[in-house]
Amino acid sequence: MKTDKNERSEKGDKNRGTFPDAVPSPTERAEHLSTLKAWKMALDAHAFVRARCDLFYETLQGGLDDGVPGAAPIWISGDCHGENLGAVGSILAREGGTASFELNDFDETVLGWAAHDLLRLALDMTVAARSYEELRGVESVAIVASALEGYCEALSRSSPEKALALDAAPPQLRKLLRRTADQTQTDLLDRRVPRGADGRRRFAHGARYFPLADAERAAIDALVERDEVRRLIASMTDDAPDADVEVLDAAFRVAGTGSLGCFRAAALVRIGGKKKQRANEDDHLLRLVDIKEALPARAIRHPHAKTPSDDAERVVSGARALAPSVGERMIAATFLDRRVVVRELLPQDRKVTLELLKRGEAAPIARHLGAVVGRAHARQLAAPEAAAWSAQLLPGGTCDGCPPGWLWDSLIHLVGVHEAAYLRHCGALVEKYPHLR
Repeated sequence: MKTDKNERSEKGDKNRGTFPDAVPSPTERAEHLSTLKAWKMALDAHAFVRARCDLFYETLQGGLDDGVPGAAPIWISGDCHGENLGAVGSILAREGGTASFELNDFDETVLGWAAHDLLRLALDMTVAARSYEELRGVESVAIVASALEGYCEALSRSSPEKALALDAAPPQLRKLLRRTADQTQTDLLDRRVPRGADGRRRFAHGARYFPLADAERAAIDALVERDEVRRLIASMTDDAPDADVEVLDAAFRVAGTGSLGCFRAAALVRIGGKKKQRANEDDHLLRLVDIKEALPARAIRHPHAKTPSDDAERVVSGARALAPSVGERMIAATFLDRRVVVRELLPQDRKVTLELLKRGEAAPIARHLGAVVGRAHARQLAAPEAAAWSAQLLPGGTCDGCPPGWLWDSLIHLVGVHEAAYLRHCGALVEKYPHLR
């Protein structure tokens, strides 16, 4: 099982074929990213499913949702697939130490129906297993059943005395946690902003980082100078909250698939210290900050709950409800007339990838990831509410090897819709680029 999403991104870059080798200028960026997204979505059905959150909800609203269990509205991920879960560091352990599995992407979060997260995760894992290892159909059944059982088991632990604890992760996921716990701030900086010959750290323009327009670079400086943003960044060290913060470098960041096309930047900042002394900066004063545009969610909002209309506030609110260790290092802000979320990147933050699922490994991993989602939901529920919701989903307390009809029947329909759309996408791509034939 791979433990770093960037490995897969590099694989995609090697196979993209139709893209120019040169790094796009800011004026060329939109067209480049549109082509990149289309090609990444064509790499395999799993990549397509992850990128088409909109198709998932369109299918639900087309009548499929009628048989899905409902409950009181809570914050949901909205885009609950495997790569939106992973190892997450704590702000108390920036120099190595602890990491836990949590939801880590909240672009689609809304106050909605918890079952939608379950369906999205089941779809993702089923297509991943069929895309990469061609697991037998009976193993797909086990994957879905295990994810639901793990979810319901986490709901049963919602009481304060159980502290929302989870069972030990399977070996493949424990390995990821061990690797991430050992990471330090210097490790993160070396991966993202290596030192040049002059001793200064800078983003290297290439497949992962593009140059910014002058106006964008100036706007990042201005963003960091705002009191609320500066205080968030200053809190990343032990310095006083009124410490100076300086942007040393910034670049447009290329990450993910579904979000390609929205504005996203990474900034290298220094907290405290004397300005103008930039050579050989001390790593303990440097932090990486992600600035990501908050776009309208495609997830279905519950009509009896008021999801914030401001998309950046929506993302931050959902993150703080679902994964406090992530939400506490986020803030909503405005950047060049865009609403954005500013977030600290930690060395322990690593996404899970499902490319190398093996027979015998998929069901235990699905069970644990289901439990992670269940814990995120249970954080918002009193113990009696969590127990009632679990009983509604799984009346007998176990799937007994077979997921309930509402989940399995919905999944079959969703897989069919997405597989057909994937083939249509590939056909359109070949038509646009005839040399791929």
